[in-house]
Amino acid sequence: MDNNGINNGFSNDMSNMNNQYGPGNAPAKQKAPNIFMQFAYSFVPPKYGCLAKVKTGSMIGFVTLFMLVITLISFVSLGLEYIVGGGVESALDELPDFELRDGYFSIDEDYLYDEDDMFVYLTGYDDEFTYEDVRELNELGYRKIILANRDKVSMLNNGEYQEYYFSQLGSGVEIDKDWIINSLMPVMWVCLAVIFVIFFVFRTLWYFLCAAIYLLIAMLIALVFQKKLSAGDLFRAAVYSRVPMFVVALLLSELPFVHFSIPGIIRILITIVIMGFGVWSLPQKN
Repeated sequence: MDNNGINNGFSNDMSNMNNQYGPGNAPAKQKAPNIFMQFAYSFVPPKYGCLAKVKTGSMIGFVTLFMLVITLISFVSLGLEYIVGGGVESALDELPDFELRDGYFSIDEDYLYDEDDMFVYLTGYDDEFTYEDVRELNELGYRKIILANRDKVSMLNNGEYQEYYFSQLGSGVEIDKDWIINSLMPVMWVCLAVIFVIFFVFRTLWYFLCAAIYLLIAMLIALVFQKKLSAGDLFRAAVYSRVPMFVVALLLSELPFVHFSIPGIIRILITIVIMGFGVWSLPQKN
């Protein structure tokens, strides 16, 4: 065989090898799950090996989005209960026409609200309300009590009694029903938005703090299984194992036909079991 034949044969063999094992035909590297897959895989512990491939930034983004959705659902549910259900509007409509000016309270006619454990009585006369009056109402089963006359207001809430004289507000203070509707309510909505942001940030940070505590348990589980795993993989298992019980707790609290909740200790134990299966399924490091 001449040299040209040998060279052509060798070239063909190399070409075949490149076609079979070359970069274009190498098996594609498995991609890390996206945010939606991360949510789905968190319910399937055998898939925690895939979740171990999630980058730190993607994991933080998933938890942040997850907490945002959970918090939004909670606040929207509360808003629907009071707004769509007529809670706020009904309360404002039932609010009597009153005026607080120059240290004195006045109202067109006496107002009485007696519902469940709440008792409210407002009058523009100088009838004197004392602690004994509040105590007697409390003994009848009322837990929230407001009694107001021309000069002062007496209140009981969660067992704490307080009374204030309107003259303490000063002579320049003027409050009436229109002021509450047109001035106070818009400010309250702004305050509610600020509370939402603070609650969301705190809830997200708390999620990661609890995950760090679960990480210690995950380390013990890995030790029992005699598996050599990185702290990052174990932390991811701790983060994602908390998702299922969060979702279950949300459903139980928001579904109108459900009237029970899972005790905290049971939720913790179930989370640890899910995390344990997840740690067991993680691929061991070489």
